[in-house]
Amino acid sequence: LYIIDNSATTSISATTSEATASAAGESSKGTIAELTLEPAVQLNATVGSITATLVRATATSQWNPPSPDPAGLAFNSAGSDLLVSDSEVNEMSIWAGANLFRSNLSGGLTNTYNTTSYSDEPTGIAYNPLNGHIFISDDTGRTAIYEVDGFSGNVVNSITENHIGTVDAEGIAFDPAGNGTLYLVDGVSEEIFVIQPGPNGFDNGSSINQFDVTNLGVIDPEGVEFNPDNGNLYVLSKNDTIAEVTTSGTLIRYIDMTDINPRKPAGLAYAPASNNPSQKNLYVVARGTDNNSDPNENDGEMFEISFTSGIPPTVDAGPDQTIEYQETANLDGTVSDDGLPNPPGAVTTTWSVVTGPGSVTFGNSSDVDTTATFTDAGAYLLRLTADDGENLSSDDLIVTMNGGGGASVVDVRVSANSDDAEEDATGPVDLGSSDLELVYDSGGNQTVGIRFASVNIPKGASIANAYVQFQVDEINTEPTNLTIRGQAADNPPTFTSTAYSISARPTTAAGANWSPPAWSTVGAAGLDQRTPPLNAVIQEIVNRPGWSANNAIALIVTGTGERTAESSKSNQQSAPLLHVEYTVGNQAPVVDAGPDDIINLPPGEANLDGTVSDDGLPASPGAVTTTWTAQGPAAVTFGDPGSVDTTATFTQTGTYTLTLTAYDGELYQSDTVSITVVDQPTNTAPTVSAGTGQSITLPNEATLDGTINDDGLPIPPGTVTTTWSASGPPGTVTFADDTAVDTSAAFSVDGTYFLTLSAYDGQYTVEDTIEITVSPEPPNLPPTVDAGPAQTVALPGGVTLDGTVTDDGLPNPPSAFTTEWTASGPGTVTFADSTAVDTTATFSQDGVYTLTLTADDTGAIASDTVTITVDPAPDGFYYLTFTSGTTVPGLGSVQDEDIVTYDPSTGSWAMYFDGSDVGIAPGEINAIHIRDDGSILMSLDSDMSVPGIIGGPDGTNVDESDVFLFTPTSTGTNTSGTFSFHFDGSDMGLAARSEDIDAIYEFSDGTLAISTKGSFKPGGIPNGSDEDIHVFTGTYGSETSGSFSLYFDGSDIGFGGVGNHDIDGVSFSASDIMYFSTVGTYTAAGGSGDDEDVSTFVGSFGSTTTGTAALTLDLTGLGIAAGEDLNGLHVVG
Repeated sequence: LYIIDNSATTSISATTSEATASAAGESSKGTIAELTLEPAVQLNATVGSITATLVRATATSQWNPPSPDPAGLAFNSAGSDLLVSDSEVNEMSIWAGANLFRSNLSGGLTNTYNTTSYSDEPTGIAYNPLNGHIFISDDTGRTAIYEVDGFSGNVVNSITENHIGTVDAEGIAFDPAGNGTLYLVDGVSEEIFVIQPGPNGFDNGSSINQFDVTNLGVIDPEGVEFNPDNGNLYVLSKNDTIAEVTTSGTLIRYIDMTDINPRKPAGLAYAPASNNPSQKNLYVVARGTDNNSDPNENDGEMFEISFTSGIPPTVDAGPDQTIEYQETANLDGTVSDDGLPNPPGAVTTTWSVVTGPGSVTFGNSSDVDTTATFTDAGAYLLRLTADDGENLSSDDLIVTMNGGGGASVVDVRVSANSDDAEEDATGPVDLGSSDLELVYDSGGNQTVGIRFASVNIPKGASIANAYVQFQVDEINTEPTNLTIRGQAADNPPTFTSTAYSISARPTTAAGANWSPPAWSTVGAAGLDQRTPPLNAVIQEIVNRPGWSANNAIALIVTGTGERTAESSKSNQQSAPLLHVEYTVGNQAPVVDAGPDDIINLPPGEANLDGTVSDDGLPASPGAVTTTWTAQGPAAVTFGDPGSVDTTATFTQTGTYTLTLTAYDGELYQSDTVSITVVDQPTNTAPTVSAGTGQSITLPNEATLDGTINDDGLPIPPGTVTTTWSASGPPGTVTFADDTAVDTSAAFSVDGTYFLTLSAYDGQYTVEDTIEITVSPEPPNLPPTVDAGPAQTVALPGGVTLDGTVTDDGLPNPPSAFTTEWTASGPGTVTFADSTAVDTTATFSQDGVYTLTLTADDTGAIASDTVTITVDPAPDGFYYLTFTSGTTVPGLGSVQDEDIVTYDPSTGSWAMYFDGSDVGIAPGEINAIHIRDDGSILMSLDSDMSVPGIIGGPDGTNVDESDVFLFTPTSTGTNTSGTFSFHFDGSDMGLAARSEDIDAIYEFSDGTLAISTKGSFKPGGIPNGSDEDIHVFTGTYGSETSGSFSLYFDGSDIGFGGVGNHDIDGVSFSASDIMYFSTVGTYTAAGGSGDDEDVSTFVGSFGSTTTGTAALTLDLTGLGIAAGEDLNGLHVVG
């Protein structure tokens, strides 16, 4: 409904569209208001809801540059920060060239990017932690999803709107498990599209599935996020609600944001909390006012919200079931929970009746597994609800009680994804739709197939009533005329995707015409959604010669117009339901006398296991009587001839036919079983083998491998008992199990033993004996000890001790030895674990120490020593660079283009190089070397034009793989000087983006030590990594040439892979002590440090690197905040 208001002020009281009016009840002047008269979508009352708590609100509108309409949000695990896409900013006057933003978890802007070269409306964003790729969703063009190589802007793959089937691509989420899965939310159709990669990744070869979220209470969803901790999805709804659902579309619970009240929520991310990395929170961006309403708006916001992590209980009420009149239904529910919250730490469960024709009595309504009895025949909807103290979950089942002597009822829902399908007018068959269009869809009238499996109607039944019950998925009111026929088949198969495979199926002569009234309420499932009687259709199928109970029935729907119903893919409990009422006359009892058998005489007794079932007709007597009779060569005595399960006793051999007869008061039925009685055969004695003789040495045990064979006679007992025994001196024998054929034996002293295995079958005893020779335990030898090679280390470094101890395992017990490190020397030695053979040691002062490793096997002691020379700690004066905005004592906020100094002798900090004074701001310096004359070799973290630089291959431009020289005329807070080009990385095969130089040192001979971010593969080096250092030897300048050699192999000392162990600062002392810093935390070579620390390495260098590392300068103790990244380093001294 649209209302035009030319100038008067009106009060809008219906529900308004946000495209034209901001909220119901606001005054609107001179506008067009779009109103909807559809009923509001309701939340599902059967699931729980928890309240979100606001942790932090960030005005993205105040970023510089601003984000007025943040739409997409994702957690970048590589950077531990957030990615925000803005879908509208490029249409506004405040556009500053950025529509993709990086923010830390506290809401601080750290970087910006531009997607307009491929997407000018990035509505959603997701991050792939497996390869660093970013997925961007877009709803303005033919392409719905772009896959981009990190922040490079290079599109590596894409998927079109047509392939997915979306019309309004909004938020996107990524699950990295397996080959990866994308989840795309469509705001208009309120669907989640599930996208699996094809052979070439995420492109138009990807497989597409989908599920509907409207029936979950979700309105105009614009955001979706994947929770890798529990495998669920969060779907962002316009009604201040987040729905948590499974990846197949089952609703788990709601997260209520009413108290936070975000305006136009658009995207969300699941990420560590800003104030506690061990906790996970949700981050939500909101667009506020649309720029179509106010072209000058700037009101974007980001909210961090916390919520209870407890997951609602999982509930399964069990399968639907059908019982006979006055039978008791056994309810077999299942409930599982995560134990949260605690208290109570437990779940309470309740069975209840939702609908039904009579009353229901539960055995115990609070038990998951219980019983239910019913007063009247018909279908009952029962609900099992679980409450964990915070969240509610429930599941339903239908119990149908057939009428005694009246009509029986069968209710069967579509249960498989391929059992409801839609055939387009041009032939293609869709098996994956989350709804059923009856029958108009996409410009044409389709043919719809609906199959119901395992329909339990007996052959010969008379159909009294039959219909199909649908549930509304979408509101439709146009005139609709449908024809419903059955497939003319005894047991039709499920549907396939073969073109025209629904309309090609033969149909019944009988049919039913249906002109359903308007469907005006989503979720309705009443008389207006029920077909007319289908008695004739179902009767024609049941009358087929090949019909039998539990066959399938398929219905084919054709016609014109549109009614949209739920399918099995949306919600199985809302899938089409076939309801059939039928009657049958009295049927004879079904009798099974049991399996044939052969028995021995004596004892000549057979156990009879018969089975009789009946339909309870005729009503009088309503019961069955049973009788056993016999034919054979002699008389047979039954334990109870009137009992279905009884015994039969025989006195003579031969073959007997026993008959079980059942009578229901009107009809007889019988079945026979053959019993063959034979003479019991003659018993033969068991055969016994005790195995072979053995020779063992104390304290070992003998493993005994006996063998018994027997004919199973006599009966009883029909089994053999076995026993092991020992005879003769010299000591005691202890068997692990003297009745087991295979066992073990322990001996108290050495000598010769005879062990006998005997077998008794109830009549005969047979024995076999083996000889065991037991030798005395050998004498104990002391352990062999090697304390390892001598080592030299500089303070404050420690050493890694590599001891070796071997022993003969004696005496036994204990069959083990203990070890201990001790020390002597000028100071105190601290061992990480003095009882471990391999450990580390640190020293309080320099000097020569003797370390002793002692081993004790309780019978003998041995030891060995190693000499450790500890040199004094090196002196140093530090030149350092940090990432942008680091607070340095006495200097305030230091930027990433600055170099500062630290003097340990005075504890003072000073500015040495201010990059903004010489035109390289912003421009992160991430590698430095200070020459003796004060000039600076440096490399940057990004491409830029360096003012006045001379000698470069590309004018004033340098990139991340280049090194250039600054020659100062003044340093400090008024830096001045000139730049000249020094080293061209591209000449040596360094790639600017993936092999960014982030650490350098110039040796006295002019060679240059280099470390890079990422892999290092120039000059034919195949396996270089970011924890390695390579030395360049050659000529410098705009035409750099030469070769690299490996100087430091980080993997040799325990550094590994691209990431935290990336060396991002390096320097060397005159005594070849290596100073270094790392991108993140490391623990290796006996040392550990963080990204704001300086450490030392002492040892040998080259392709085989060995030595120890130690923390030298802990900057957190000097006023540098933890987490600030030290990314450039030079040490003098």
